[in-house]
Amino acid sequence: MKRIKHDLSHITNQFFPDVPVCYINRGYCYYWVYIAKILYPQGELFTLYTYGGHAFIKIGDLFYDSDSPKGVRSWKRLKVLKNTPPLDETMLHRQTLKEFAKWWGIRTRSINSKIARVLQYGPEEFYRRQWWFLPPEYRF
Repeated sequence: MKRIKHDLSHITNQFFPDVPVCYINRGYCYYWVYIAKILYPQGELFTLYTYGGHAFIKIGDLFYDSDSPKGVRSWKRLKVLKNTPPLDETMLHRQTLKEFAKWWGIRTRSINSKIARVLQYGPEEFYRRQWWFLPPEYRF
């Protein structure tokens, strides 16, 4: 059976234009992953409950985050986890969308409306007015 590969870099390009990927993945990974789940409902959400936490999504047999938009076969190979102490499965938790949003403190109604606006009007409209959580140097 042929593996289906996705390139999720469009999420970064469309929802986080001009924001360095390293910034997204070190503090706002959960927004990126939440957006990925909305766009790819078949994906599974994961939270790593250690080292400050990290969120990522599994679609098919590959794991994705903003730093690994083409996917990696093992969650331990995500670039952001490269220089961490040894990781094991007990640190990893699969979550439903509701559990994920609650754990990370995502206001789902608000973010869902913003995602819909980007998809309808394009990233400039959304980014200019709506990314309230980004520091001023990354806002218009």
